[in-house]
Amino acid sequence: LFVGKGCLTVAGWVIKAAIVATVDNSSIRRDASASDAPSFWGSLVDWVVMGAVTVAARRRLMVMEKEAEGQARQRTIKVVMGGMDLIPAWGFKGMAAAMVGGHLIWDAALVLACATAIYVTLSPPADAPPTFSNALRAVLCGSMGLGVGFAVNTIPSSLFSFSDYFSIAAFTGEVLYAGVITMVAVILQAFLALQAEDTASPLVKALLVFLKTAFNFVAAWAWQGALNLAYNGEGSFCNDQIIGQLIWCFALLAAGATLAFTLANAGSEDPSQFGKDVRNLLVLVVGINIGWAFSDFAAICYSCTPWLAGPLGSWLFACLVAIGVGGVAWLSTRIGENLKRRAVAEFVASGRGSGLGGSLRDSQQSQGA
Repeated sequence: LFVGKGCLTVAGWVIKAAIVATVDNSSIRRDASASDAPSFWGSLVDWVVMGAVTVAARRRLMVMEKEAEGQARQRTIKVVMGGMDLIPAWGFKGMAAAMVGGHLIWDAALVLACATAIYVTLSPPADAPPTFSNALRAVLCGSMGLGVGFAVNTIPSSLFSFSDYFSIAAFTGEVLYAGVITMVAVILQAFLALQAEDTASPLVKALLVFLKTAFNFVAAWAWQGALNLAYNGEGSFCNDQIIGQLIWCFALLAAGATLAFTLANAGSEDPSQFGKDVRNLLVLVVGINIGWAFSDFAAICYSCTPWLAGPLGSWLFACLVAIGVGGVAWLSTRIGENLKRRAVAEFVASGRGSGLGGSLRDSQQSQGA
């Protein structure tokens, strides 16, 4: 599931890049970096088109979640639905980046205020039926976190004037900033969790959920700045760039996989809502940065193939990448489901689940079905 979510990040980026290239009659350009200047209209088209595609897919997944038997299968579908929101999210991020101009604080505040109002007003309840309207509302609300996090992160980035070139001082400053933002996000998770327990208003609960999600993306963007400073994929020759970026991607993937296993073990020891929120924060930060690294790898590969220049070549490249990462996402999800099924079977067979035997066997049978 961890790898699958990162694949959806790459798919969302490459499709958005192809749509922007078509609208602007240009070529795919690297867009994971905060310094890139995106096209507002191209990003708007991507948000609308990919939002419609995601709505259709999400509606089908909502039906599958309602029909699924067993909590493990339902959680898998829910994770996939959450990851799919990253596909149109690149379009909203592009619009947010285009809106954040000279007056960074006011523009970022405007993006945050508008997104918050839309989320609180349109966010569907958790037990909403799988109708077209609810799927549309869910995708619209779920696709704004990436852009809001980017807009908010531009405020401290501009105030502290972070350098675009590596130095020990600049990298140390970026890491300290990202660490502080992450700690603030953890504290915010605890505070908002307490507030959610004390309120019964659906609007207030929707606001608290949006603030948690948006600040998680702020932390993700903060770490992206530090990682970009540590390695930006530059090199004298295409082969050097491709090999260097690929090594960087798999180094981040190995670190992310280690964190994912650690958090999975911690989850069994700390089942509280706060612990779950913190784990979701860390998985999002690491997972989306891995997705950005592979997006940069795809952009470098594209820039090293001049015969793919232009809108037509951009779409050919985007289709190949989307099919590839889609296959990896499907395969990783299937492997995850098989591992869950095997773990349940071993747990029941060992006799350790005697007190929970009935429920575990039901879960195992439902997953097998």
